[in-house]
Amino acid sequence: MKINSAVKSTKIMLCIWFFCLMGLIGFSKMAKISFWGSLWWNNIMDEYETSNMKCYNEENNYHDDFLLSDVNNLTDLYEYADLVVKVICSSDRYCYVNDSKVRVNVLEVIKGDVVNGDDLWIYEPSSVRADDGNITLYQGCCFMKEKQIYILFLKALQYQDAYAYCSAVYGKYALDQNEKFIPQKELDEGNIDYAQIENISMIFTDRNVLEKYKDIKEELFRIR
Repeated sequence: MKINSAVKSTKIMLCIWFFCLMGLIGFSKMAKISFWGSLWWNNIMDEYETSNMKCYNEENNYHDDFLLSDVNNLTDLYEYADLVVKVICSSDRYCYVNDSKVRVNVLEVIKGDVVNGDDLWIYEPSSVRADDGNITLYQGCCFMKEKQIYILFLKALQYQDAYAYCSAVYGKYALDQNEKFIPQKELDEGNIDYAQIENISMIFTDRNVLEKYKDIKEELFRIR
């Protein structure tokens, strides 16, 4: 009788240990994803080869509620934005589950309450996946590149001292980088790696949207 009780107790303890172990493994995986922001961009680049980092494009996610949905021209962007600035991008970047955060330095203030020389943190709606190093772009919005200069149309975030593009598609304009058309099928099938687009400011899967972007960019650079 005592032997049976001991065996039963041992089985119970083994089951408890098993479930605790499974829970710990699950927590570790979730923690890796949740705290991916603790890794700098340079650490990620050291861990993965850019030619092996496949790029995927999403058209809809939680950013939709925040972004300006209907952009017709430069005036729409300017009026909706809290801040319009010319900036140079730094190497300081954190990556999170659904977006990333990068530090920029203000070169010129076009609209807003900051001054030249200020450092700003900008959330970009694209991210690196913690499990495989692949990249998810939101509406073709590529990461800003270190030492590149951009004109940004930004909205202030409510609960932190940071900003985000007022439009994922039309909120960023690079002075020395180009935009590129890539068929959505190529992105869906994982045929595009980060090495192919790391020097591209925006990618487009719709040629009409690309043409509108070019028109706004041309007008912006003409008046600047």
